[in-house]
Amino acid sequence: MTMAQPDVTVVIGAYEAMPYLVECLASVEAQIIDPERVEVVAVDDGSTDGTGEYLEEFAGRASLRVTLLPQFGPGYPKDSDRVRRRELEPAELLMDAHRSEGVARHLKVEERLRLRLYLVAEQGIELRTDAVKFTTPKRQAPALLERRGRRVYLVYPHFRDRAAGIPDSVYLASPHEARAFPGYREGGTTTVLRRAARRARRLLAPAEKVTPEAPTATAA
Repeated sequence: MTMAQPDVTVVIGAYEAMPYLVECLASVEAQIIDPERVEVVAVDDGSTDGTGEYLEEFAGRASLRVTLLPQFGPGYPKDSDRVRRRELEPAELLMDAHRSEGVARHLKVEERLRLRLYLVAEQGIELRTDAVKFTTPKRQAPALLERRGRRVYLVYPHFRDRAAGIPDSVYLASPHEARAFPGYREGGTTTVLRRAARRARRLLAPAEKVTPEAPTATAA
């Protein structure tokens, strides 16, 4: 039997979230909407205060649909491929159901996590391991400026690696991210398009009709 897609998805990212997590989940359970129409997606980011244990307890007893996602922590690169696949199965199912082109950018996901999301969706285990090794210490990726500084790419692992086949758009910095790098020139494509639109409006605007003045009568 195929489960229907939920109408509401509550995403909870938790780190050292006790005791506030208890109240948060109780509030979700208290909603009057049918529990079958609600989904909770939660991830424990390596807490040591019982957050992960409480999430597992909640998932075991709640009438809601609950998915617990793994943390891509320091231990991930050391796990075997079998363990990694098992841990990532829930995330891959969610990505298959909800991911669309540009979803990470629309959700304003931090740049160091966009590559991870893409690789979860594409099931690139080895490439994902390289990304986790690079981003876990919170190292800043070097920037590559192109188009006279109007476009900034953050050079995380496998950037423009033909064998990996990851599109450049995954590495493209948003204007907010790009402002941190010297040499970035804001405007770029958006400004050009706006100028083109203004010019098109001027060309398409109807010309004003000029009415000739009537000759003035002079006294004989």
